[in-house]
Amino acid sequence: MQFVAQQLGKCATGIERLTAAQVRTDGMIRNLVDVSLSLANRLQERDDRLDRLGKQTDERLNRLAEAQEWSDGKLDALIDIVDKLVRRNEGGSPPS
Repeated sequence: MQFVAQQLGKCATGIERLTAAQVRTDGMIRNLVDVSLSLANRLQERDDRLDRLGKQTDERLNRLAEAQEWSDGKLDALIDIVDKLVRRNEGGSPPS
């Protein structure tokens, strides 16, 4: 009988230890879930920000390309004017 009582005491002690370990594990799991959710939210915010910045960059590059085309057209027109002036001066009388 004493042996059975000792064994039951050991079992009870083991169960108490396991219960305490389970409580600690549950707390750690809750912390891990909280951290995981926080990280997921931050990653989503970062992805959203990167998307916005990417769109802004695309818009700016498009405006820059349009401005470059406009500048190219103006430069071509200026080159034509200078070329005509030079040809006219070469064919006519030298400037005084």
